[in-house]
Parts: sequence; C-alpha cells; structure tokens
Amino acid sequence: GFVNKNGQEIVECKYDGVNACSEGMACVKRNGKLGFVNENGQEIVECKYDYVEPFYEDRAFVQRNGKWGLVNKNGQEVVECKYIMHKNFCDGFAVVKNSEKYGYIDKNGKEVIKCKYDNAKDFSEGMARVWKDGQSIYINKNGKEVAKFKTQFAFNFSDGLARVYKDGKTVYINKNGKEVIRCKYDYAGDFNEGLAQIRNGDKFSYMNKKGKVVFKCKYKLVDKFSDGIAFVRKSKGGKMGGMDKKGKEVIKCQYNDIWNFSEGLARVKKGEKYGYVDKKGKEVIKCKYDDASMFFSNGLSRVTKFVEYDKNSIEFKYGIIDKNGKEVVKCEYSEIKHLSKKKLIA
Repeated sequence: GFVNKNGQEIVECKYDGVNACSEGMACVKRNGKLGFVNENGQEIVECKYDYVEPFYEDRAFVQRNGKWGLVNKNGQEVVECKYIMHKNFCDGFAVVKNSEKYGYIDKNGKEVIKCKYDNAKDFSEGMARVWKDGQSIYINKNGKEVAKFKTQFAFNFSDGLARVYKDGKTVYINKNGKEVIRCKYDYAGDFNEGLAQIRNGDKFSYMNKKGKVVFKCKYKLVDKFSDGIAFVRKSKGGKMGGMDKKGKEVIKCQYNDIWNFSEGLARVKKGEKYGYVDKKGKEVIKCKYDDASMFFSNGLSRVTKFVEYDKNSIEFKYGIIDKNGKEVVKCEYSEIKHLSKKKLIA
C-alpha cells in the first residue's frame, strides 16, 4: 500500500506489489496482473494487464496476451491491445508495428500514418525517418514523403536540418528535402543551437548553418552544444571540461565524466565521487557522493552513499538534496522513489 508524509494510509495494503511510476500514477500488482492507482489511492486502470509502462504525457502503453495497447488516466483503453511492438510518444506520435509493417498512432489512438514501412524511427521536429524497399525516406506528420536516399546513414532532424551520408560525403537537407550544405570534412555532426562539430584528421572545429567555420578547437574530442556549453577533452581518455560558444574553457578539464545540464546544474564525476557544477564551472555541490541522479527534478535530486559494514558487506543509502547541496532527506534510506512533486516512496 501507500502512506503519505504524515504516515496516513492512503492506499490499503491489498496489492502484491507497488512501484513508483510517473505523472501521479503508480503501478500496482494484484493476482499476477498489473494496473494503476492515482495519488488518492483510486484504482484507475484495472489490474488486468501482463505488462505496463509508466505514464508519459497522460498515456501509458499496456500489454495483454503479447499485444500492446494504450490507456489514458481515466482508465480508458484508447487503443486496443493489437500491436506487436511500439515506441514511446515523441513529438505527438508513437511508432507501432502490426504483424509485418511499421506506422504511427496519435494520442487518441488514431493510426495517422498507416503501417506500410519496413522500419520507422521517432518523429523529431515534425519529421521522421522510415525505410521502404531499401531506401531511407523522410516524412512529415501528414505522411508526405519529402526526400528519399539510397543509404542507411540518414539521421534525425536537429535544429531544422538533417544529416545524410551521400556519395561519400555528409550533406544537410531542410524540411523540404532540399540540400543546403555539402561538407568536405572527414566528419560532421548534427546541428544544435546553430552549430555543428566538424573534423578533418584529428582537428575539430564548429561550423554554422551556412557551412562556414566559426572557430577552431584545441581539443581532441568535442561534443555538440547544449545550454550554451559543449563538453570537451584535451586528449583521448583525458579529463572532461566544457567550453562556451566563443571557444573559452568555462568548465576546467578535471572531471572523469560530465552529463547534460538539468535545471542549471550538470552532474560530474571526479575520481569515484559525484557532484554538480553550474555553467560557470563552479562546483556548487562538491564531489562527495558515491552516486547521484543525472537530473534535478523540481529542484531536487537523489544521491547515494555507500555504507561499509565490513569488507564483504556494503549497503546503499539514499537521500535527497536541493540545488544548494542541502540534504533535505538524509542518506539513510534503502530505497527512494519519486511519485510526484509532493510525494516520495522511501
């Protein structure tokens, strides 16, 4: 069952298992079948499914007798269990597969693009990649095929352009299928925040959407820009840091690893310990934890400390910190799961 932070039982102990899911809905198990309850303990989705996935954007995929369907938060089965596979919703559509072919459904369960392709990828920026008869095809949300290439090396749209490997070189197309940049470099990455990383030999640079090099790098490995920062290494296997769009090193290359920013902070690893830095490179939460969540959510993040009882016995203890590093929940729990903005399961 579930209790609230005051210790009041809001869901009686009648389930064989419970699990924190998402968007205020928790997965429950009874008599070998799965369903969902809401934050008030009401069983919204009946325990009748063999497998369920967490709610995402008010929908959850459910499986019965080996086939997938879709339910909403009212417990309605908006798509009957008839597809043999699916992917999560992305850009409003989800990939599904019937007995042989791939297509797309919307959140109302309508098959908006018929299952007629040999393979299909998620929509990104209103465009998706599909395959048919050995060709890579870009389609829009109306199902219109805007570009076709005889290559398997075609990538998602990013920052308004898609990267395609054609005739031995990388080209970029716009959403009308028009080729707008043809590269002469050994490697070219996806555009993000107006820039794409490029490489000739072992030298990295960045170019803009006109194909012009805007600055050259002193680093051996560089990543795409995100939140105005690109993560870099001065040597292969070397320490990581971060630079801004002028090429200035704003996060010192001293970390074993760095993850993407979340709510203004990025998780970093120094040696065997984890902490967080801001975009100016300040280590606002010192690297003192044995593990830490990659992302902050509503100003909070889960952290972990290892408690060693003897050489053969180590226990994980979990807690919660805020963005100032204050432990709002001490690292003394064997498990902490997020249920909603106001509730945790510990």
